[in-house]
Amino acid sequence: MADAPLSSSAAGAPPPPDPAAAAELAALLDPKGAFIEDVPAYLSARKLEPEAAILDLQERMRRLRALEGQVAGRRARTLAKVPEIEAALASANGLAARRRGAPPGGGGGKDADAGKDAGGDGGETAAAAAADAAAAHVTHVDYALADGVFARAALRGDVRAVGLWLGAGVMVEYPLDEARRLLEGNLVAARETLAALGRDLDRVKDGLTVTEVSIARVFNYDVERRRRAKGAAAGGTGAGAGAASAAQVAA
Repeated sequence: MADAPLSSSAAGAPPPPDPAAAAELAALLDPKGAFIEDVPAYLSARKLEPEAAILDLQERMRRLRALEGQVAGRRARTLAKVPEIEAALASANGLAARRRGAPPGGGGGKDADAGKDAGGDGGETAAAAAADAAAAHVTHVDYALADGVFARAALRGDVRAVGLWLGAGVMVEYPLDEARRLLEGNLVAARETLAALGRDLDRVKDGLTVTEVSIARVFNYDVERRRRAKGAAAGGTGAGAGAASAAQVAA
């Protein structure tokens, strides 16, 4: 029985969901972080001054940007893993198909023995035919020993097991059919993880946009409030000066 190592870390399943990141994402994108429709009501409900509200929203944005980097990093790592799994699965499927097409007994050894017993030219002919049949079912492959380091191997058609890198320098031998099932499952899981991370990334980007708009709305409200307060103060001062002048004229 021959075995063959497949591509580095191909059997490694995609990283599981991070519960802490999921909880932080849910907390940052809860209804409290939705678009601020009524700024005075928002400030009143939280008993905040505009400056404090802006600082709170800026902190939310900082956490969202950090979370965006984490989600984007996980998505990039998973995206890089998918081609590795696909290549390993294609290799395993190719070995399985070649094994199904291989001659029984790994190349006709019994026929060769029978030919030798018969003696003469018949024995030599049978031996040559057996050698040709065995050579026809040899696969030459290049496989990764490490990053950027490859080795060449000759695999017979009776390959029944493969070695899969699981990551962290660990390789495990699996029966060929079991390795194919493992790789198929990991490929499905990786694609599902990619889809989920894509949705999370979209939610984070939406949260960043909403938070930026909220900061602008609170800032504009504060500017308008200060302008009205300044105008009211100026109007009060002018009215007081006018009353004093009128009193002097009357006197």
